[in-house]
Amino acid sequence: MSSRMAPRALLALLAPIVLAATASLLLSGCGASFRPDGDAARAARAAGDAAAERLLDEVTDGAPPVGTAVFDLCTEGQHNWKRHDDYDHECDLAHSRVVPGAATTADVDSSLRSLHLRLLGAGCTVSYGGSGLAGVADVYWPSRQKMRNPSPGMMPSERYSCDTGDGPAVELEVEPYAAGRDERYDLRPDVMLTPYIATRTQRSEPFPASTEAAVAGSGLALHYVVTAKVAYLVV
Repeated sequence: MSSRMAPRALLALLAPIVLAATASLLLSGCGASFRPDGDAARAARAAGDAAAERLLDEVTDGAPPVGTAVFDLCTEGQHNWKRHDDYDHECDLAHSRVVPGAATTADVDSSLRSLHLRLLGAGCTVSYGGSGLAGVADVYWPSRQKMRNPSPGMMPSERYSCDTGDGPAVELEVEPYAAGRDERYDLRPDVMLTPYIATRTQRSEPFPASTEAAVAGSGLALHYVVTAKVAYLVV
């Protein structure tokens, strides 16, 4: 007699296994484990808010902000032939401030270097591939001054990775800003998060509409848009 199992009998044997595996995938991925408004998420969000604000206080040296913004969203990970993320969902927040930088163009170099040193002193290191604000002072500001539009707000941003001790890690971006016509996207903390698929926006508190005009009319040569980002929930 043949030892081969009949197709129907084989399907009957495998059906419970397939159902169990499917249920397990739903529970471990996009199902019950993802609760962006649950108790654990709220606690993680509060810790992320606190870490971002502490770091911003330290690196801006207590300077009163011209404007503040908060952005918070949850992103669905991609699992397909092209990309495979190591998470199903990730929630990120960004706190952003516009703060005074340099009073005159003669102060721009020292302002960039001073902020760079404060960042290092706060436990931050230049992100991979970057040169930090000291590099901006060394390379970009001298070149900028030779151009037709020498505005220091047209210089590139720099990113830092910051260890906050007991709190979550914070990524920080510093964007030179002078409210020029070509800087209209600099007041967008959501741009720093760059989601692939934003499944839910938790909070969106943009800069006040008066921020750009306040910077332009301040008489200062340079401001900074300083954005602290925290990935506070990963499942």
